[in-house]
Amino acid sequence: MIAVVLAVLAAAANAVASVLQRQAARGAPADEAFRLGLIWDLLRRPAWLGGIAALIAGFLLQAGALTSGGLALVQPLLVAELPITMLVAGWMFRVRVTPQTWLAVGSLTAGLAAFLVAASPTPGRRLPGVLTWVVSAGVTAGLLACCVAVAIASGGPARAVLLGVAAGLGFAYTAVLMKRTVEELPGACGRSPAPGRCGPWWPPVCAACSCCRTPCTAVRSSPCSPR
Repeated sequence: MIAVVLAVLAAAANAVASVLQRQAARGAPADEAFRLGLIWDLLRRPAWLGGIAALIAGFLLQAGALTSGGLALVQPLLVAELPITMLVAGWMFRVRVTPQTWLAVGSLTAGLAAFLVAASPTPGRRLPGVLTWVVSAGVTAGLLACCVAVAIASGGPARAVLLGVAAGLGFAYTAVLMKRTVEELPGACGRSPAPGRCGPWWPPVCAACSCCRTPCTAVRSSPCSPR
């Protein structure tokens, strides 16, 4: 039960982060998209820093949820971020969310809830080795690079969709690394990792690297956000 509560709170924190980051990105010059100057400009905006703080809170809440719950339980619950984002965005930007939009959001949420009930997820027992981590990291990085490259060459809704997919891949892989990290932490002090397993230092380093994903470019180029 605690995993469910923490996962929903993580979804709420991520929703607040998305809206605050979108609010900050709305005022950034259009010619700064996909440039380092965009990051520098956003770092001087209180709304963006507030979004980063909310994102960190969501990260910690998600880690807490993964400590007591499996990936198959926690990750589907994070879809609650979508309706919460719509509520917060509608209030902050003073816009009315159409019934069609709510129908789409409700259908997606209900579908994932049904999937969660049908799957009845239980914790797995297989421990990935170093080679598995290397291959999975390489594949994920390659897919991210492809999405971002095609997004840069595209425009309009296609760019927003591709950057959203890239951000989703980054979040998903971060969740996998986070789960592995919280499993290592109880035995990290004074104990060596078992043969064929990564030490407790490696997943956190990769998780930190995975946090360098594409949320700023995703929200900056979204054509459906209010301006």
